[in-house]
Amino acid sequence: CLLQRQPQRSGTGFTCWGRLLFNQVQLSRQQFVRGGARLDWKLEKLKIAIINHSLMDTHTLTYWLRQLPNTQILWTAASAAEALNHYQHQRPELILLDVILPDRDVIELMRDLTQCQPCPIVLASRLLTQHTDKVFSAMSAGALDAIALPSGIIDTAADLFLNKLSTITHLIQHR
Repeated sequence: CLLQRQPQRSGTGFTCWGRLLFNQVQLSRQQFVRGGARLDWKLEKLKIAIINHSLMDTHTLTYWLRQLPNTQILWTAASAAEALNHYQHQRPELILLDVILPDRDVIELMRDLTQCQPCPIVLASRLLTQHTDKVFSAMSAGALDAIALPSGIIDTAADLFLNKLSTITHLIQHR
């Protein structure tokens, strides 16, 4: 790790700010100030699968996951059958699961997915409040958490969503 100082001219004189270099990867001032100078970037990307019947929710999840460092969307599925097929070929390290699927009950799918090889599952849906019975059943069946999807790009729930997802991915990567 090397900290370089680069002068920048301000209105009255020179000011300096740091630039961190890790194995030729350079962080900008904005990343440095926002806390981007963490060592987390060295970790491999966490492979995440999205199982959601709604194309709009899948796009929303994809958008928000791209905001997190060290995450990679391994595959997406719109049905339980499609998810089981993907799961046999590529095992994710985290599954984001909707509470409603068109072809199967979510609890049954969770049991089928974790029967072969356990994988952390987080419920991520807009429909959490409408289906609290399914949420509690999934939590008792082994889901780690339930996260309400933000309704848009500018939403107060977005910060909560990103913070929760960031914490979960951090815990999985450091287990």
